[in-house]
Amino acid sequence: MTSVLQHLLAQGSPFVVLPAPDARSPREAAAQHGVDVAELVRTEVIVTSGGPVAIVIGAGDTFDLAAARGAVRDANARLATAADIRAVTDECEPGSLPPLSRYLMVPVYVDPLVGALEQFVFPGGRPSLLVCMRRADVFLTDPVTVAALVGPPASEAPAPSAVAPTRRIVLTDSQLVPMHLAGDEVRGTD
Repeated sequence: MTSVLQHLLAQGSPFVVLPAPDARSPREAAAQHGVDVAELVRTEVIVTSGGPVAIVIGAGDTFDLAAARGAVRDANARLATAADIRAVTDECEPGSLPPLSRYLMVPVYVDPLVGALEQFVFPGGRPSLLVCMRRADVFLTDPVTVAALVGPPASEAPAPSAVAPTRRIVLTDSQLVPMHLAGDEVRGTD
């Protein structure tokens, strides 16, 4: 179990784990589970004069460093190096940081497009492990600042979702409760 999952269990927040052992990237893991790229988020790190800051944007969006500098009010903010990221957490593999301020122990800035999602999927510390949570559950326990952080769309359109809208699953509260925490009524036993 990753330290991200241990953190979420300790927080008591409901979540669903989407493992994809053969995936080499969060996008590959998402594709294996039929997760639309519009629901997948990624966490970048920038370094400001006050220290590191996590930036959460859609996986298909283009990160805009100038917008991030404006949001954190530091014209000299820069992209984090691998060493900077290891200083934030050495428990997560590159490109697999979760958008959890209390786990990372750094301020988190979220793009409005991510903030508008009802639920989203993010890496759980490894490229082959995704976590799905409701926005309200993530932001209830983890304070964030919402600010525009993405640039204009890339010239090429994102690939269409592998899952037709009529086949997509909307998770309910009972489905988001981990089985070991769910009561008998959720498990279907009396």
